[in-house]
Amino acid sequence: MRARRRAFSLMEVLLVLVITGIAAAMAVSRIDFSRYQADAVVQTIRATLEKAQRDAITRGHNVIVSFDTASGRIEVVWDANNNGAVDAGERVVWVPLERGNSFSVPSAGVNGAVTASIVGATLHTFNSMPSVTYRRDGSVSTDLEIYTATNGRRAAKIYRAITVFQATGRTAWYRRNDQNAQWVQAAL
Repeated sequence: MRARRRAFSLMEVLLVLVITGIAAAMAVSRIDFSRYQADAVVQTIRATLEKAQRDAITRGHNVIVSFDTASGRIEVVWDANNNGAVDAGERVVWVPLERGNSFSVPSAGVNGAVTASIVGATLHTFNSMPSVTYRRDGSVSTDLEIYTATNGRRAAKIYRAITVFQATGRTAWYRRNDQNAQWVQAAL
């Protein structure tokens, strides 16, 4: 008599793969990607602000950054003649926030109470939007706090904050701790 080899049949292998796929699909549907979306919008805003600062320094003229809080987007204007207005030939770019994210007012800000999603001591208005100007030396026209929110899966908003320092134009960002509503500075 011949000895039979022990092996899995094709049907057994397919059945295991189907069961594994179903289990993986159920696990993925439970993952909440909201925190990653909240972090991504912060990175988009920071990258926009840092590019505006670099362009102001390298091109030698002011760059105006405006926040369209109603539509969830940022306007960047390269003010080549430094007159504080959009003239013919000056570059204007709109940067939208990712879907599901918005500018939002938290119950408490990083540095105390806030009444708006864009906060600054000397914010100016440009095209009817709160705005700041990056100067040729890299500084910005005011200290700035920007607040965003992402709708989480559990109906709670996930808040993030960005601060910009007037003298240097440097940014820092914060996560809001859900347990105690405190802001925690995030790593770069």
